[in-house]
Amino acid sequence: MPIKIPENSTLPIGFTPDFLETICNLIHYFVLRQQLVVLAMVQHNPGVLSYTVDLDLTPYRHAQRERFLKRKQAIEEQKPRVYRPLPVWKHDWQCFAHGHGCRLTHLRTGERIEWDASDQSAFTIYWFLNHLEWRLKNELDDPYVYRCAEWLNANSADIEVVEKAINCLIELEILNVGGSHVCRFNPEDPELPTDPLTDDVVGAFFNSLLHYHERQQIAIDAMVELRPDFIVQFAEDPYTMPDTATRLKSLYQHLDSLPKSGSRIQTGTWRDGWKYDIRYGTCTLKHKETDESIRWSNSDPLYVDEHGYKQHLIWRFDTEPEHKDLRTMYQWAEQHTNGTSDAFTGLINLIYQLISAKKIKFSRNKKGLSIKWESPHSTS
Repeated sequence: MPIKIPENSTLPIGFTPDFLETICNLIHYFVLRQQLVVLAMVQHNPGVLSYTVDLDLTPYRHAQRERFLKRKQAIEEQKPRVYRPLPVWKHDWQCFAHGHGCRLTHLRTGERIEWDASDQSAFTIYWFLNHLEWRLKNELDDPYVYRCAEWLNANSADIEVVEKAINCLIELEILNVGGSHVCRFNPEDPELPTDPLTDDVVGAFFNSLLHYHERQQIAIDAMVELRPDFIVQFAEDPYTMPDTATRLKSLYQHLDSLPKSGSRIQTGTWRDGWKYDIRYGTCTLKHKETDESIRWSNSDPLYVDEHGYKQHLIWRFDTEPEHKDLRTMYQWAEQHTNGTSDAFTGLINLIYQLISAKKIKFSRNKKGLSIKWESPHSTS
């Protein structure tokens, strides 16, 4: 699948279009391979597939219940009880159900495929990487696997660089990413939300986002002062997007000499009573008196740390419940939970509504997700 790099985009110096195209084709292959998990779940866990497959699952649910009752009776009659192995599908695949999905493991080859309902065109990044590692050891006769292995060997790279290639594809908007690191290819004609967001809700959200963006600068300042080596490491990585690298480099250009690396985990107290927890390139601050929490995941300083923003929003709802923007967002959330979940879950849904409406986008690095936007409109 030839990839279409957006105009005015520059690739990191470590990647070539050919390698990114190879990764895209490997992802497409994995998405097709996931259909085996879907078929296995039709037999072993049909209850979670109601909105996923165009198939009447009622007979499969009845059959599953019959098998369950027979197993339960057999277990109760066993004295002493013995360990019962995981079920096997089609005589070849061991099935391990988890959440709304399943993990298949081939009994002979050891191939492992995992998928979670409900989008058959989506994939989880880490499960894809696990599968690709297996293919790199066992399927070098596949032309795309061979190309990937050849490139990794030539560049002394490993599977971690493939993850960085996925992050690059997300930044180029060839892939989009959501919670739990689930990705899908961007559709040419995306479906817009059926319930359009009102201007006051969008404005309130952007105001809260910009508020956190300003507060996030404190965590950035702490990282620059306490552990700039983490920023240098990311900025100098040949697989970091050029614009992001430039913005990161500007954070430490005032230093007389490049900092030395320290321990990966560091805690203590910094300026004005901020407790800090810096680990693996992520800085989390918590104020001793107010309990305000601010997080920055060593990503582009122009973006907002997604996890930090949500945690800060929880704190603001507790400390500023009458704030106009917060009330607007909270009221929207209450109206869209339908009594099935808490209002904060509705606020998380608001983020995904805004992504669907192309108001905001997710970026990603190894430390987590970031929220990016083009030109937010403040209503303050």
